[in-house]
Amino acid sequence: KTLKELAKPEIAEQRYTKLNAAFKTGEMQTSEMTVVIKGEARHRETRMVKLNDNEVIAFTRDITDLKRSEATLHENQQLLEDAQSMGKLGGWSFDLVTQELYWSKQIYDISEVSYDTELTVELAVSVYVDPAAIENAMANTIETHEPYDVELEIITLKGNRRWVRSIGKPVV
Repeated sequence: KTLKELAKPEIAEQRYTKLNAAFKTGEMQTSEMTVVIKGEARHRETRMVKLNDNEVIAFTRDITDLKRSEATLHENQQLLEDAQSMGKLGGWSFDLVTQELYWSKQIYDISEVSYDTELTVELAVSVYVDPAAIENAMANTIETHEPYDVELEIITLKGNRRWVRSIGKPVV
């Protein structure tokens, strides 16, 4: 049987489009679809690759568990963001090797920094009224692998003064 005989018209059309793209470009084509098997929605991913001028090979795999994990991760991230917003609590991380700094949305809000601002250590430290205090706390944590817990005053990028509690712990 042909694909058109086996699949619903919209699925067959999608697959033919990907098949033609695989032949035309020579690049792998990927598509996803949801099928219902015995009343349960199952997610499938198909990858097609051109073998030669006359053949394409296709692999289909069940990605239902991956989709469920992604949905759970998204829900947990949203829950964490909501909790941080309600509690006026933020999280951050700094990678000593790559020098990459990450702030949660709430840290941006507390510091009144625009979400599209490029983060640097200099910027993060500059909001503290006493930058040496946070630098020393972090340096001690890096050296001793002991956590720190300090309350310090900041001046936000909009000029507002706030007291914040900064807690840091090494991830080794």
